[in-house]
Amino acid sequence: MSADAISIGGVDLTDPDTYLRGMPYGAFRRLREQAPVAWHPYGDKPGFWALTCYDDIQAVSRDSQTWS
Repeated sequence: MSADAISIGGVDLTDPDTYLRGMPYGAFRRLREQAPVAWHPYGDKPGFWALTCYDDIQAVSRDSQTWS
């Protein structure tokens, strides 16, 4: 696990093994509490925003001008 993964709730959301072990509910809970909108680096590829609260997801999905 990378240091970047630790900074976003202790989980690498891009690692398939994360989900093979089961849904990381604890990590998502920590993200909702501590960083509901968090930047997730993706190695040498472009990163992405990880949104974990329903209201934030709804707001972003309705504002593609800002979030695309």
